[in-house]
Amino acid sequence: RVALSLGGTPTLREGFTTDSGNQILDVSGLSITDAIALEKQLNNVPGVVTNGLFAVLPADVALLATQNGIRRL
Repeated sequence: RVALSLGGTPTLREGFTTDSGNQILDVSGLSITDAIALEKQLNNVPGVVTNGLFAVLPADVALLATQNGIRRL
């Protein structure tokens, strides 16, 4: 319902749960103009454990798998 109210189309990731047993919803079609505000709004929805925006606390390091091994950015 929340994804729909934000203009997105949610799809249950079939046959997959997190290591904690949670289901994953992939949401497409969102127009994100303020990622920090959206992340906070999503995290305040009852039942939402986390989301994949990572805008409030961005990553310090990115690890990329390459043909030559792991690249650290």
